[in-house]
Amino acid sequence: MEKRLPKFLTVQQMVDLINAPLKPLSASSKKTAGRPVVASACYRDVAILETIYSCGMRISELCGLCAADLDINEQIVRVRGKGKKERLRSRNIGVCCRMHRRAMRRFLRATAPVPVRFRPASSNNA
Repeated sequence: MEKRLPKFLTVQQMVDLINAPLKPLSASSKKTAGRPVVASACYRDVAILETIYSCGMRISELCGLCAADLDINEQIVRVRGKGKKERLRSRNIGVCCRMHRRAMRRFLRATAPVPVRFRPASSNNA
């Protein structure tokens, strides 16, 4: 029996999918019926899609993610998977990593009560 190769998205399709939640922000200047667009929700959705994609996570793993599981400086996410197994996933994958950091910054800045600053891991806090 012949096995079929799985279908996958092209790079452009993936970029379009990840950026799709931002489309209402560009259209928000027009008056439309329905609920108003909340920027933090758009940035949250981009951050979710980027996290799933860049870390190769399952939805159930994303749902179990806590803020303490993200190490922004080290670019590592602690993922709890099936069977209570825990693994560390690096988000250092070139362009995707830059897009993910940008998405996380936008989301955190849109929801944080004070501005969020990102410093390199080697900086001294003294």
